[in-house]
Amino acid sequence: MSGVSSAAYFARRAAQKERVRILYRRALKDTLNWAVHRHIFYRDASDLREKFNANQDVEDVDRIDKLIAHGESEYDKWRHPDPYIVPWAPGGSKFCRNPTPPAGVIFLLNTYHVTHFLIHKFLSSCVADADRDCVQLRSRRQPLILTFHIFSYPSIKLKHPGVAYVSEDLLKTFKVDQL
Repeated sequence: MSGVSSAAYFARRAAQKERVRILYRRALKDTLNWAVHRHIFYRDASDLREKFNANQDVEDVDRIDKLIAHGESEYDKWRHPDPYIVPWAPGGSKFCRNPTPPAGVIFLLNTYHVTHFLIHKFLSSCVADADRDCVQLRSRRQPLILTFHIFSYPSIKLKHPGVAYVSEDLLKTFKVDQL
């Protein structure tokens, strides 16, 4: 064997070992998707390991490639149609359950001093809307209307806790750290 062919042989064998390792791990994870209970999974996992160990001593690289191709086709054939995904991972049941608000909307907890800061410093009028249980505040500087549920304003009694929806345009008129 020359130096070039032995290097190519070892590179090919390393790639095959990597493909076998990836195939085994994927098949093992997919076995857990099919076998819901652990005692069933342990039996299926040992059967899978026996299938891989049966061809462990094969040295012919072409035969190994055929075995890997056959194993990958079997894996694709028996792949679970609805695999288990960890809930917080992309595609999981909790992933983006509470998505972030769109850009330009900031939620401020409505405490007494935040409400009065907004009313006295930036807002000209306060109008209660009984149908929606909210307060509309109109900006002095810009033609914006802020609508939020308010519980700390003394003259208005509303059910919901206060959350202000403040647009980016109004935030340009004051700094948030002043709150």
